[in-house]
Amino acid sequence: MSLEIDLPNASIRVKVSDLEKVGAGGEGSVYLLRHQSGTFAIKRYHQPSQERIQKLEAAIAARPVNAVFGEGDDAIVQMAWPLGLVREHGESLGFVMPYVDSKKAMELDYFISPVLAKDARHLEKPNLAVRLQIAQNLCSVVNSLHEVGHYFIDFKPQNIKVYPRSLHVCLIDCDSFSVTHNGVRYPASAYSPQFINPIALVNDQPPSALGEEQDNWAIAVALFMLLNFDLHPYDGRASPSVTVTAVDDFVKMGLYAYGPRPHPLVTPKPASVHNLWPSELRALFDRAFTDPQRAPTMSEWVQYLQSILQNKLIARCDSKPNAVDHLRFLGNGCMQCAFESRQKPRAIKQRPAKPRSVEPPAAPKPSPVTNSSKPSFPYNVPIPAQRKMSGEAKAFWGLLIFFLIVFFINSQQETPDPRQIVNVAPSTPPSPPTPQADSAPRTSYFYSYPIRKPKSSGVSLVTEEIRWCAYQDYRISYLKLTVSDNLLKDIREEFNSLCVNKKLMSDVRETIETVELANPGLQQALKGVANLD
Repeated sequence: MSLEIDLPNASIRVKVSDLEKVGAGGEGSVYLLRHQSGTFAIKRYHQPSQERIQKLEAAIAARPVNAVFGEGDDAIVQMAWPLGLVREHGESLGFVMPYVDSKKAMELDYFISPVLAKDARHLEKPNLAVRLQIAQNLCSVVNSLHEVGHYFIDFKPQNIKVYPRSLHVCLIDCDSFSVTHNGVRYPASAYSPQFINPIALVNDQPPSALGEEQDNWAIAVALFMLLNFDLHPYDGRASPSVTVTAVDDFVKMGLYAYGPRPHPLVTPKPASVHNLWPSELRALFDRAFTDPQRAPTMSEWVQYLQSILQNKLIARCDSKPNAVDHLRFLGNGCMQCAFESRQKPRAIKQRPAKPRSVEPPAAPKPSPVTNSSKPSFPYNVPIPAQRKMSGEAKAFWGLLIFFLIVFFINSQQETPDPRQIVNVAPSTPPSPPTPQADSAPRTSYFYSYPIRKPKSSGVSLVTEEIRWCAYQDYRISYLKLTVSDNLLKDIREEFNSLCVNKKLMSDVRETIETVELANPGLQQALKGVANLD
């Protein structure tokens, strides 16, 4: 049994047995297709209908121009948009789309939820700068969708992928979007709880009746959660007179707790950090959640978020200036500090007094490991009294600690040679960009450690040249959000002249990016962290 697949530049036949199944859902199954022109995914519907196929044909004909940029497996997919139909015995049963590698792109939830972020082994702590950049990229991509008459409708964080290194975003499940082609609307058929516009809830409107207002409102919810540590804008403390508990019921009743005027039926959750946002940001959210028909458009969000990032209106935390996740909006306190301080501390039970009985305690029953607040030692085992240290011992240990500190400081001043790094930890994304203090940009952000430039200029780059380009690319990606474009001009020109438009050995570059650039010492050398003070 074989399938006929319409790729952008060719039609091919592939045996079903040669395809790798990578997923399945209620609508269909997804297969991996490796081809000389790139890697693709095939979605095969369980029950293909004429209505589905007509919508696919319209989507293929009206594909946004910026759905993918770049070529081959190195391309950044911003929309997993249908590329062509898939047929069996002449009958259309699905479509082919760009493949989004789950190893290179993670669900937006990992950047929204602090709990999920901790569980992501290869994800560094997402700070304010990272979240703002993701928010801008998300709004920019959805804005380009709106400009050609398409709408997301079934918005939820699970339908958004984020590339941790570049912070680009990718919209998936694009075959469920509301699509327009030649003046004909092919509506969406689903939407997700907690992201349904209150107007649609109140009027019991189906997904097929919704358009841009649904996207504007739903994405405002996602941005609120992204900047407020996974807290939904309609998740508040309700008064006893409110009997409903579902978030959608709160939405329908308009129980928004974080507006400029207190709501009589709901108050903010103590963990919320909305009081540490700039007034302009709060005003945008208040518009969305007090008057959904006037929710900010994607272009409004892009303009505002760009102004924050380009004007560098974020700064280090005053209390923890070296903590990568402790950043703040200029003129406001640190959200991370506030969030951590407002978490409920675990209750610690006091250890009972030492029993007088000399009988040994009963062996405790085995129990699963939990997050219990009980001390790890048995209650009736006394803690030995601490002995007082003599003066001579204090002097000895004081001198030893002093010399160890001096040795550690001197060892840290020696920057490792990047070319000597071969065996390092597993790959992790680069540290999120750390913004400057409230003053003007400082040239000390540039590291001074030399990297040997490429020797040859042939068509095929040698490993040394690829390494230099990869290191410079990493350095520029880090610096572009922390210093002005003028300061980056020279390094950009040098990189472009030596690295851009040259054929890179993808396997060598991938090894360098995923192995060498995962080394914390090299990352600090490239980012010049040691020079910040």
